[in-house]
Amino acid sequence: MADQFYEEITNALARELDKDRFELCAASLLRKEFPTLVPIRGGTDSGMDGVTAGDGPFLVCTTGRDVIRNLTGSLKSYLSSGGTPGSLILATSQELSQTRRRNLQKRSRDLGFSLLQIYPRAAMAERLYHEPRWCKDLLDLTGRPSVLTVVPLTDRPLIDQSLVGRDEEIKWLLESQGDRVLTGQPGSGKTSLLRQLALRDWGLFVIDDDPAAIANAVSQATIQGSHC
Repeated sequence: MADQFYEEITNALARELDKDRFELCAASLLRKEFPTLVPIRGGTDSGMDGVTAGDGPFLVCTTGRDVIRNLTGSLKSYLSSGGTPGSLILATSQELSQTRRRNLQKRSRDLGFSLLQIYPRAAMAERLYHEPRWCKDLLDLTGRPSVLTVVPLTDRPLIDQSLVGRDEEIKWLLESQGDRVLTGQPGSGKTSLLRQLALRDWGLFVIDDDPAAIANAVSQATIQGSHC
């Protein structure tokens, strides 16, 4: 069963967005991963759209299609204003292939920077999913998360990277019959593993404790032939 609200968010991110609002939104959403991150507003940001305390990374945001061009311009602006090369994170509303991601990493290195993390459209959609304020302010969406969803409720950051070394576990979950129990220490990757399956349309997370709502959602998913 497709997650309609998630699809609405990704479709809205594909449209033309207010650049200033996107920058504020990105700084707010990424504060979970970078607690000291604050936005820089106005036209005197010297290529930075947000900063963290101490020697932490700064934030670069772009909604434009030519992501590498916009990143290059931001980094050159930062250097020309007297900034010292360091680390940064990039948030964009655009979709990025692995090739485009590698090119962004290389361009950053060529200019003397370390690009720690890239948050493309899917990563931003996942972070917007449980944030009704920003769904409304940035995307003009007033929907609510589905009872069954591809985006789990978690206090841990959702990492926008493919899992490495989990092929056997994924195969076991896909091919075994009956109920499965997945155990492990906190932070060992249980949610990340299940999220990969959800993104493959194999299953969904339950994020509501209302039995009637859950039953209705499961019934609807069964009718549509989805795995739950």
